[in-house]
Amino acid sequence: MSLLDVTDLRVSFPTEDGLVRAVQGISFSLEAGKTLGIVGESGSGKSVSTQTIMGLTRGAQIEGTALFEGRDLLTMSDAELRKVRGAQIGMIFQDPLSSLHPQYKVGWQIVEMIQAHEDVSTKDATKRAVDLLRLVGIPQPDRRVDDYPHQFSGGMRQRAMIAMSLALNPKLLIADEPTTALDVTVQAQIIDLIERLQAEFNTAVIMITHDLGVVADIADDVMVMYAGKPVEFADRRTLYYSPHHPYTKGLIESIPGSEGGRARLKPIQGQPPSLIRLPSGCSFHPRCPYVMDQCVTDIPPLRQVAGSDEHRSACWLPVDNVGIGGEVDQKREAVAVARRGALAAESSEVIDDDDVPDGSAVDVPAEDVAGTGPGSSRTQALTSAPPRAQVRASAGQAAAKKAPAKKAPAKKTAAKAAPRRTPRNGAEQ
Repeated sequence: MSLLDVTDLRVSFPTEDGLVRAVQGISFSLEAGKTLGIVGESGSGKSVSTQTIMGLTRGAQIEGTALFEGRDLLTMSDAELRKVRGAQIGMIFQDPLSSLHPQYKVGWQIVEMIQAHEDVSTKDATKRAVDLLRLVGIPQPDRRVDDYPHQFSGGMRQRAMIAMSLALNPKLLIADEPTTALDVTVQAQIIDLIERLQAEFNTAVIMITHDLGVVADIADDVMVMYAGKPVEFADRRTLYYSPHHPYTKGLIESIPGSEGGRARLKPIQGQPPSLIRLPSGCSFHPRCPYVMDQCVTDIPPLRQVAGSDEHRSACWLPVDNVGIGGEVDQKREAVAVARRGALAAESSEVIDDDDVPDGSAVDVPAEDVAGTGPGSSRTQALTSAPPRAQVRASAGQAAAKKAPAKKAPAKKTAAKAAPRRTPRNGAEQ
């Protein structure tokens, strides 16, 4: 039996602007000693999904199940969850500086967590805190245990959070972007530390990040999320070498050096959609270079694709269009061109000008946001929208008609007085 089994998890937040559908139908299983990587852009629902499992999304509308050793975490009371959090499920939060209390010493906070779950003396808990800080590589732990969080560097604070999360040898560790805002060398040290501790305690790990490069060496399976939904799931090697979903392909191509040499990066055009007003059909279709009419109208399910029994992708492209490279891209493009019609051409109008104030950062043509403007990889550009230059020119002409004519400044008739010269001795000439 799996250690954690999540089925059809859905999380929504009622707001004044509408219902924010943060997570829409996540399902996955995780066994002891294995690592699941969850990747995606900011706002894709990665952190909300795991925080919901931990019971940290108060006020949310939650559906689905999250079975931990056969018990549903989503139906537990607060008292039952407090016994699980820390003792059986540990969590490393994204920002250790805001997670650690600034007015309490680091060692005291670790001691408090230990004593909240075990009946031990302060002396014994402090000794364990020192051992934990030594285990995660904090120098002089017997002295640094009495330091405050602001006296630790960013990497040391993250190590302290790892020590706290592993204090009671939890069966599951959730690492929510543990390497964010850390330099490359410290990132490698943190990842090596998590791997070493996982091997020692046989801990299952959920690694959350927006960088595919971070999970390249640590994850057994990878789930790619976009707009609150899983769009692709596969083992690490299959996902990196044989991606099927265009969004996964875009994430991989955004990694520096993914194609070798000094090639230019290939960013994904546009921005993630609003979780209040999601696009119809596939949520990625306004940004997808292979958009088809079916993508606009129908929501693609997670279906098995070629290459692996466990490889699933939520995309309407043929299941054998997997991989990265010119030949595969040509196949994808050929399919997209053959199936593309008027709906796909108009689908890039993702921004409503009535909802955007003039001159704002998002007051740009819809074709630029969706990546269908001149020079994009789509073969069929928008035909209904006028060119950007024409739009800007017409706007400028309209503004010129409304603006009153400026009066020419009056010419000055008086000539400027010639500067007076003063010799070195100070006498006037």
